[in-house]
Amino acid sequence: IDQSFVRGLPHDQNDLAIASAIIAMGKAMKLRTIAEGVETKAQLDVLQSLGCDEMQGYYKARPMPASDFGDYLQERKVV
Repeated sequence: IDQSFVRGLPHDQNDLAIASAIIAMGKAMKLRTIAEGVETKAQLDVLQSLGCDEMQGYYKARPMPASDFGDYLQERKVV
Protein backbone atom coordinates (compact mmCIF):
# COMPACT_ATOMS: atom_id res chain seq x y z
CA ILE A 1 0.00 0.00 0.00
CA ASP A 2 1.64 3.18 -1.14
CA GLN A 3 2.63 5.72 1.48
CA SER A 4 0.36 8.30 -0.15
CA PHE A 5 -2.63 6.27 1.14
CA VAL A 6 -1.05 5.49 4.52
CA ARG A 7 -0.21 9.12 5.29
CA GLY A 8 -3.82 10.15 5.94
CA LEU A 9 -4.64 7.26 8.25
CA PRO A 10 -6.54 7.03 10.51
CA HIS A 11 -8.48 10.26 9.83
CA ASP A 12 -8.86 10.49 6.06
CA GLN A 13 -11.87 8.38 5.11
CA ASN A 14 -10.79 8.10 1.47
CA ASP A 15 -7.35 6.77 2.46
CA LEU A 16 -9.02 4.37 4.87
CA ALA A 17 -11.35 3.09 2.13
CA ILE A 18 -8.46 2.66 -0.33
CA ALA A 19 -6.27 0.83 2.19
CA SER A 20 -9.16 -1.43 3.15
CA ALA A 21 -9.93 -2.21 -0.50
CA ILE A 22 -6.28 -3.00 -1.29
CA ILE A 23 -6.04 -5.35 1.69
CA ALA A 24 -9.33 -7.07 0.78
CA MET A 25 -8.23 -7.46 -2.84
CA GLY A 26 -4.89 -8.90 -1.72
CA LYS A 27 -6.60 -11.42 0.54
CA ALA A 28 -9.03 -12.43 -2.23
CA MET A 29 -6.01 -13.08 -4.48
CA LYS A 30 -4.18 -14.93 -1.68
CA LEU A 31 -1.46 -12.27 -1.62
CA ARG A 32 0.22 -10.68 1.37
CA THR A 33 -0.14 -6.92 1.73
CA ILE A 34 2.65 -4.55 2.76
CA ALA A 35 2.06 -0.93 3.76
CA GLU A 36 4.90 1.51 3.23
CA GLY A 37 5.61 4.71 5.08
CA VAL A 38 4.04 3.80 8.43
CA GLU A 39 5.14 6.59 10.77
CA THR A 40 2.71 6.50 13.71
CA LYS A 41 1.18 4.01 16.13
CA ALA A 42 -2.27 5.11 14.95
CA GLN A 43 -1.42 4.17 11.35
CA LEU A 44 0.00 0.84 12.51
CA ASP A 45 -3.10 0.08 14.58
CA VAL A 46 -5.50 0.85 11.71
CA LEU A 47 -3.54 -1.24 9.22
CA GLN A 48 -3.34 -4.16 11.63
CA SER A 49 -7.08 -3.94 12.31
CA LEU A 50 -7.71 -4.08 8.55
CA GLY A 51 -5.58 -7.21 8.27
CA CYS A 52 -2.48 -5.77 6.61
CA ASP A 53 0.26 -8.41 6.75
CA GLU A 54 3.41 -6.30 6.90
CA MET A 55 4.34 -2.70 7.52
CA GLN A 56 7.53 -0.74 7.00
CA GLY A 57 8.45 2.81 7.75
CA TYR A 58 9.91 5.19 10.30
CA TYR A 59 7.63 3.86 13.04
CA LYS A 60 9.53 0.57 12.98
CA ALA A 61 13.00 1.95 12.20
CA ARG A 62 14.80 4.80 10.51
CA PRO A 63 17.12 4.02 7.60
CA MET A 64 20.47 2.72 8.84
CA PRO A 65 23.80 1.63 7.46
CA ALA A 66 24.02 -2.07 6.60
CA SER A 67 26.76 -2.40 9.22
CA ASP A 68 24.23 -1.49 11.96
CA PHE A 69 21.47 -3.83 10.78
CA GLY A 70 22.78 -6.95 12.54
CA ASP A 71 22.83 -5.12 15.88
CA TYR A 72 19.32 -3.83 15.21
CA LEU A 73 18.02 -7.37 14.67
CA GLN A 74 19.81 -8.74 17.74
CA GLU A 75 18.44 -5.97 19.97
CA ARG A 76 14.94 -6.95 18.88
CA LYS A 77 15.72 -10.68 19.13
CA VAL A 78 14.75 -11.20 15.49
CA VAL A 79 17.78 -13.43 14.79
